[in-house]
Amino acid sequence: MCGIAASINLNDIDINKVHKYLKHRGPDGEGSYTYNNVTLIHNRLAIQDLSTNASQPMFMNEYVIIFNGEIYNHIDLRSKLKEYKFKSSSDTETLLYLFIKYGKD
Repeated sequence: MCGIAASINLNDIDINKVHKYLKHRGPDGEGSYTYNNVTLIHNRLAIQDLSTNASQPMFMNEYVIIFNGEIYNHIDLRSKLKEYKFKSSSDTETLLYLFIKYGKD
C-alpha cells in the first residue's frame, strides 16, 4: 500500500522527513507537489505498472493526483477515454483522465 500525506497551511513541512517516515509504505519511488499552501506527498508501492511513467503525483494540464487503491476494471474504462494518450498502464492515470473528462460527479 502506498504512503500518502498532505498538508495545508504548514509552511515549514520537511518533505524529506515525511518521505522517510512513509518509506515502509512505498519503497518504489517518491514524489511531492506544492502549490500555494497545499503540499501532496506520495511514496509509491509499484504493483500494476512498475515503470517510472506511473510515478506520482501525476499531472495533466492543471490537474494533479495522488492515489492509493486499485481500480480493477480500469483497462475497460480506458475504452471511454480514446481521446487521451496514456503514458503508463497505471490505474491512477485512468482515474486522472476520467476525472478530467467527467468531473467530480
